[in-house]
Amino acid sequence: MWLLPESKGPHPGRFDWPGACLSVVGIVALAWGIKHVAKGSPSPAELLVLLLGLLALAAFPGRQLRLPDPLLDVRLFTKPAFVAAALATLMAMLAIGAALYLISLWLQYVHGYPPFQAGLRTLPAALATLTGALSAPWLDAPPGRAGAAGRQPAGAGRRVRGARGGA
Repeated sequence: MWLLPESKGPHPGRFDWPGACLSVVGIVALAWGIKHVAKGSPSPAELLVLLLGLLALAAFPGRQLRLPDPLLDVRLFTKPAFVAAALATLMAMLAIGAALYLISLWLQYVHGYPPFQAGLRTLPAALATLTGALSAPWLDAPPGRAGAAGRQPAGAGRRVRGARGGA
């Protein structure tokens, strides 16, 4: 595992199966419920599934706060730097997904490609995104490895920002 080396804590905690089930049930039920409610005139069963998803997801943080070894330390969301990084990552992923989706629609409606061919034509962009994500740790490795390849562009960006009077 040269790409993502394994790391373990000296005293790993127990896996929280009920917490994992809460999160999975909550996310699946919420997605299913939203999809069916959005069709219009939802049945009571569909509303109940949506409510179940919301309740499961609402119970998840409370459970995690009570555990000594939580699946997700929800206290991290009280730190502005963590919230900013999480939101920036979310926005970047949404932008990439939206761009690929809109490009495939453009290829279909403007250029007349069938959906499969449009998907094939967006595959290089998706693979480039995957390659960039997988190579990022290698590019920012410690100086003994390939760290300089990642640090040079970052340093250039800091110099440009400093020249413009940025923080």
